[in-house]
Amino acid sequence: MEQQDETRGNPHFGAYLRRVREGKRLSLDAVEELSAAFPEKVTKSHLSRVENGLALPTFPRLMAMSHIYGVPIASLAERYELDLRRGMVKVDLTGKSEAELIKEVEALRLAGRYNDALAHLVSVIDERYGDAPAVGVPQGSRLIELRIHMVNCLTQLGRYEFAKTLCEELLGQTEISHAERLYVVLNFAICCYRLGRHAVALMALDQVTGDLDQPDTPTRIAADLQLIRGNVFLAAGTPQLAIPHLEKARKAYDEIPQALESCRTGLVLGEALLELGRFDEAEAAVRAELARAEQSGYERQHALALNHLAVLSFRRGNVNQAETFALKSNAIARAIEYHALVFRNCFYLWEIAKQRGDVAATKLNERTLRSYLGRIESKLPEAERFREHIRRGES
Repeated sequence: MEQQDETRGNPHFGAYLRRVREGKRLSLDAVEELSAAFPEKVTKSHLSRVENGLALPTFPRLMAMSHIYGVPIASLAERYELDLRRGMVKVDLTGKSEAELIKEVEALRLAGRYNDALAHLVSVIDERYGDAPAVGVPQGSRLIELRIHMVNCLTQLGRYEFAKTLCEELLGQTEISHAERLYVVLNFAICCYRLGRHAVALMALDQVTGDLDQPDTPTRIAADLQLIRGNVFLAAGTPQLAIPHLEKARKAYDEIPQALESCRTGLVLGEALLELGRFDEAEAAVRAELARAEQSGYERQHALALNHLAVLSFRRGNVNQAETFALKSNAIARAIEYHALVFRNCFYLWEIAKQRGDVAATKLNERTLRSYLGRIESKLPEAERFREHIRRGES
């Protein structure tokens, strides 16, 4: 007899799983039959309860659905977390057009509130396009545009596997325009390099480069291309190759103008200079962007600039100043749920505590690092160093 899971499920996640199943043209009976070879069978009755928000799938069953539906397990897990968060954010869609809602999303993005922006987007998509097929969109709809905004929020939140899956789905849409396709390929490249797949990211960027001369290519695509290429080289450990691309990107963003993107690029440039040991140039670049972020209300960039100054101070041996910058950065990063940055700040606070011989602070920061480690999806150098610390069993 099947053990019933009486834990109440999540109706949003259940509806999402139903749309995925129906998009694959699979019946409940078919899923049950296909799951027979897995450790835990996904029975028709259990799946029906899950899809109706009356039960939660166990991890083995979620893994089985991942294989049957062709959706990475990380993407399903991230979608589940996203749907849980939706219950914490009230989104009022009453009387608002999609254009008005997109403006709200843009305002949230500028403030670095990507989780709130994502909640808005998912609510719009589910409530207004919930019955749209997985492949093919209603004529004249803005569904693709909304999904591209969703991908952008996911990449900013470090949800690279989920964002990559959505990019692959969008690239399979026949209705996608040339400009939309370019944006999706660029986001796909971001996901790949953040996941350590640098060669795949560069191949995607080469594809975009070949389309730049087409008349309907948006002006900012060339700048985006330079920024992402610079990021790929930086992530690959070759900051000297990144700098010329970042300088071109910042100049192009200033000319468009795109102030937020210019600020973001300036901070990446500062990071590249820091990695090359050009500390004075790095500090000048970062402080300039810190001032712009503070003045413009770019909270994410504000926190990132403070983090760069913390790392710079630490490498110069000024641990007191590094601690001050890291704590200030964390105060902002925690509020906007910038997990990777919280981890990086705490890593340097942990290193500082060890240098000082402060056992209590060392243990406190180590607990924080362990709690955040599972949320760091990108190949963050500090995360790799901390994982090595754990593998060696150091105290």
